[in-house]
Amino acid sequence: MALEVADLERQKDWFELGMNSIKAVKVVSILREAGLDVVVEDLYRFTTIIELSEELTAREPIQNVVQQEPPVEKFSLISAEDLEKLLKD
Repeated sequence: MALEVADLERQKDWFELGMNSIKAVKVVSILREAGLDVVVEDLYRFTTIIELSEELTAREPIQNVVQQEPPVEKFSLISAEDLEKLLKD
C-alpha cells in the first residue's frame, strides 16, 4: 500500500495511512533537504500532519543544508592520457 499525497488527512495517523519505517526515512530525507530540522523519531512522536507541522514550525530551520552533487560520469576523473593507456591493455 503506497502512501499517496491525496490520502493524507491532517488529523489521520501516519501509520494508519500506510507509513512504515522505510517510508519514514524517505520522508525525513525530503524534509531535511527542504531545510527542516526533523528526525525519524519525530514521525513517531508527532503522528499527524498537524502535530508534526506545529512542532517543525516552532523549530529553527537547518542552517547548512547539504545539496547533493550530481553523479560523476564513469572515467571522467581519469585523464585522457591515462584512459588511453587503460584502453590499450
